[in-house]
Amino acid sequence: MQAGAQAFQASYMTIRLLKKLVYEIGGRPELVVYGDSTAVFNATGLRSMVNTGAEPHRDAIRIVFLGGTRASGIPFEVPENASTVYDSNGVLLRENGVFLYGSWYGIARSITDRKHRQAIIVMPAAGRFNKDYISRFIFRPILDELLCLNGYVPLHAAGIVLRWGGCIIAGSAGSGKSSLVMELVNGGSGFIADDRVLVRKTGASGNICMMYAFPEFIRFSRSPRGVKRLLKPPVPAINEAPVKVILLLDGKQNVKSVSITTVGKAEAAARLMHHVSPNLQISDIRSAFDMIGDLCGTAVTFRISGWGDPGEMIRRVSGLLGGFSDDMQS
Repeated sequence: MQAGAQAFQASYMTIRLLKKLVYEIGGRPELVVYGDSTAVFNATGLRSMVNTGAEPHRDAIRIVFLGGTRASGIPFEVPENASTVYDSNGVLLRENGVFLYGSWYGIARSITDRKHRQAIIVMPAAGRFNKDYISRFIFRPILDELLCLNGYVPLHAAGIVLRWGGCIIAGSAGSGKSSLVMELVNGGSGFIADDRVLVRKTGASGNICMMYAFPEFIRFSRSPRGVKRLLKPPVPAINEAPVKVILLLDGKQNVKSVSITTVGKAEAAARLMHHVSPNLQISDIRSAFDMIGDLCGTAVTFRISGWGDPGEMIRRVSGLLGGFSDDMQS
């Protein structure tokens, strides 16, 4: 039996002894995490949005995360003919067939079954390590790979909803996404996400680009901008919306004059690709590129510059978004 298949067979025998949490993506129970301790669930960085008895979607992503004594019961033999796909900064990823084998900073190991969209993470004594570190640098890269295999593209971006549809707000760290989102939400916009959204094509012909809420805490224990925590949505959350507008923030330049420029499809796609999760494999990046191209071909994109006068920025953007008519829903 192939090493990866043997490991998953062993994990199936363990699952009945584990706690299970089901999470929603866009309002659907599409992610299931099995764990053997409170520490591993805390380290996922996820916010449970469904009770433990909920029935997952049939195509749900499944992750077994073991951080206690049961971790030793999962075999982690890597086939000799596995090829290296990434080896840098303490992370080694090797693949063999549908299985991706990971070694993470000398403290964790993983096996991802890309065909069935499932993974095993083994991290002995997980409770001894910083949970934010585990979430961002071990759990999230594995989850992002599985999300992409399930048709999603993870974006470092915020999402709001107006009566005519959804708006993605993307920008580098410190560009003012959170400040802009909070002001727009206080002004009546619906809330999807402050820092991370998922995008996927849907519809009968697959020609509608939707963005989806993701049940992830935003937890940066240390940041040049101070502590940033969003434990609950600031308003009743919206699960999904068709993407109609994209705002690309240039950053908080000390320039008083606010500039709003329409951006063409090619430039919009190139800029938005910078905000796609960096955790994807080469084949995933190709799929993400196609998705982003389609998204920027159907949505209107604007480049926003100038945060020297925050009040003026908020007024200009609010006026821009408020100027779109209801016929954008078509």
